[in-house]
Amino acid sequence: FWRSARFLPKVAGSVFCAGSSKRADVRNKKISEETQSGTRLRKAICTSGLTGVIILLVAAFPKVAFSAALRVSGSGNTGPFQTNTALKYENVFTNFGSSYNPSTGVFMAMVKGVYYFHFTAFSIISGGASTNVVLMKNGERSVSIASSAAVLQLEAGDNVHVQLMAGTLVYDDMGYYNSFSGFLLFPITP
Repeated sequence: FWRSARFLPKVAGSVFCAGSSKRADVRNKKISEETQSGTRLRKAICTSGLTGVIILLVAAFPKVAFSAALRVSGSGNTGPFQTNTALKYENVFTNFGSSYNPSTGVFMAMVKGVYYFHFTAFSIISGGASTNVVLMKNGERSVSIASSAAVLQLEAGDNVHVQLMAGTLVYDDMGYYNSFSGFLLFPITP
């Protein structure tokens, strides 16, 4: 289960013991750092309340998460276009890890791992054009529906974006009806 272990210098801080509402003082206690499937974990032995209980303090894997809406201001249609077009979600609410590029609408994985993506699409249909958006992974169709989510395994450098299909449109205003979000569930190490 644990692949390697080494002791770090003594640390200060306090954590909650698992299964208890008591705080455990880990000041001047030894903290060990171990590797499990390439992911660094820190653990401490909780000595007040529940002796011997393992507390995971930090799971040190990359923090990757973003959420964005289509428009920064105003309202109106995006599309229809003559060709399939990546939607550029320019109103970025959060972008931990800077993996989402609002000027292209493309998310690029910085680490190999399993990611969760969610997108919504909305339009006010009046006349001819309908709404058709597709979640794309490396240029290949992944999910196609007006509001959807997907869990995708990505390699470092893989890209994901929402594509507006040719001849279709979406409508947005400051209600943020069209959004694109994603985050790393967990990294995969060789």
